[in-house]
Amino acid sequence: MSLNPKIFLSHSHRDRHYATELQVILETHGAETYLDQDKIKVGDILPERIIEGINWCNTFLLIWSSRAAASAWVEKEWNTAYDSRKKIIPYSLDSTPLPNELQNLVRVEVNDQEHGDAVLLRAVFGKDFTPDPKTLFPGKWHASLDAFGVAQGTYDLELRENGQVEGMGGISNSGVAGQIAGQMGMNGLLNMRIPFHGSWSYNRGSKTLTINTSTDVVFGQQQKDTIRIQATGQEKGAITGQDLAGRTWTLRRVGERTQSRADDVKQEVRKQLQNLLDSARDSPVLAVLMAACCVGIQEKYKYDLGLPTKKAHRVMQAQGNAFQAAVKDFFQTLERGGWIK
Repeated sequence: MSLNPKIFLSHSHRDRHYATELQVILETHGAETYLDQDKIKVGDILPERIIEGINWCNTFLLIWSSRAAASAWVEKEWNTAYDSRKKIIPYSLDSTPLPNELQNLVRVEVNDQEHGDAVLLRAVFGKDFTPDPKTLFPGKWHASLDAFGVAQGTYDLELRENGQVEGMGGISNSGVAGQIAGQMGMNGLLNMRIPFHGSWSYNRGSKTLTINTSTDVVFGQQQKDTIRIQATGQEKGAITGQDLAGRTWTLRRVGERTQSRADDVKQEVRKQLQNLLDSARDSPVLAVLMAACCVGIQEKYKYDLGLPTKKAHRVMQAQGNAFQAAVKDFFQTLERGGWIK
């Protein structure tokens, strides 16, 4: 397949919005496209311009539906492409059967858009096509979990073209939970790698990646998570989002640069601390949770973020009147540092 495929998009005028969406996707990945609303001008001889476009292309994308099946122009277009022995890729918007001549062709289903347009892009660009690392697309990813700084986890997962997720991971021995586990001689337990599976989808309208995972039964329990990530396709090196419990997840493609910029890290830390404060404001253990979160976050990184970890340790260790004083000093320092509002 050419490095820059030339695509003719055949469609019913009633399916034009699908055609323009697919045009953007294909051009974003480097293809040239021929869409009638762009190429055919007032005064042009329509049949000549259509034939010219089909002769120009090396791939004919047939956007198929009940509307397309009823269109005389679409019928003429695919017949011309078929007679010219062009590569034809049917893109089905509904269950309308393909014409008899095209029955043996493998079609792309419209729900492929929920899986990063993986099948379409591989059909157009070839089976060895590798997407830009910044785009949402099936592949291997490394994920890290931060549960308010109290516990961290690491996961290796694969987003498959059919919408399935497979992976392996678990809670690591870092963070406050890791410290406690180490003191109890349970590091090996925390570092267990547990297989999980599930599904993923991408909503193009809201630009939201949703990953549903379910671990195998461990100690009589099955862990299920739903992770939703706002992903615009413009991220640099990583995409970040939260699961339904408010825990932060960061995903990076395998092989991507793993060190985030300090400003990005601090912004994310402020968000975590503020979320914890807002969600547990009336909790009697809020101060201890905030302190543990600060300590855990700082231990996660190899450079000083400027968090008041010494004062956080005082909160976790003090008792009685000393505890109240330590809490007041700790929260005042967080506010002065711009970590919380």
